[in-house]
Amino acid sequence: MPLLGAQSHVLCKAFSSPFTFGDDKRLLSLGKCIEFRRKINGFERSKLWIKAIATFEPQSLVCKGDGKRKTSRENEHLGANTDTLTTQVESSREDSMALDDREKLRRKRISKANKGNTPWNKGRKHSPETLQKIRERTRLAMQDPKIKMKLASLGHAQSKETRVKIGHGVRLGWQKRREKLMMQEGCYFEWQNLIAEASRRGYTGEGELQWDSYNILRQQLEFEWVQSVEKRKTTPRPKGSKRAPKSLEQRRKISEAIAAKWADPSLLWHF
Repeated sequence: MPLLGAQSHVLCKAFSSPFTFGDDKRLLSLGKCIEFRRKINGFERSKLWIKAIATFEPQSLVCKGDGKRKTSRENEHLGANTDTLTTQVESSREDSMALDDREKLRRKRISKANKGNTPWNKGRKHSPETLQKIRERTRLAMQDPKIKMKLASLGHAQSKETRVKIGHGVRLGWQKRREKLMMQEGCYFEWQNLIAEASRRGYTGEGELQWDSYNILRQQLEFEWVQSVEKRKTTPRPKGSKRAPKSLEQRRKISEAIAAKWADPSLLWHF
């Protein structure tokens, strides 16, 4: 487009004042065109047209809550404010979601890059200043309603039916573990016996080992004890008293001791 023929029209709202003429609600407009010519180095380059329009807007018949009428300008202002607020909320929500996604991606990349590396603060303790900062930041974070709601929804009391189901599942799991352990122990015991028996017999041409010597000795002692019992049963016993006969001197001493006891009056009270 040639520069000499360039013309631009600018529409601007120069004056606006709401008023009415009686009961007639009409929109009146007054306009005026202003033409400017520019000369650069003696040549006319372009023309600038400015058109100023004055509009007269009528009042609306919408009533306020207190009985007064509300103008259309106020209605438009309220609608614009509502639309602006909704747009701001939606935009802030989208920005926060996008920020969360970017933050998650950034942290994921950092975690992947630092995987396998030893942390620089491993084995070190925080200084008192750092601990104080952590306390302050934690206190500020705990005042956030989102954090409070998240912590409040973390734990909840289980109902009686749920606890019964959980207990039944836990007991069933432990029973299966015990059965599995008992089966494993039984298999291990059988394998040990098989290995021990194969080692005792040995390969072809090797002598068989006697690993059950304890059982052999125990059986031998039991057999000897049974034989001794049978021998005592079959041995004839001597007739008469088992004690040896007493001599005349022993009998005399025994009789004297008994007579002395009967002669003592202090011993008579005991009989």
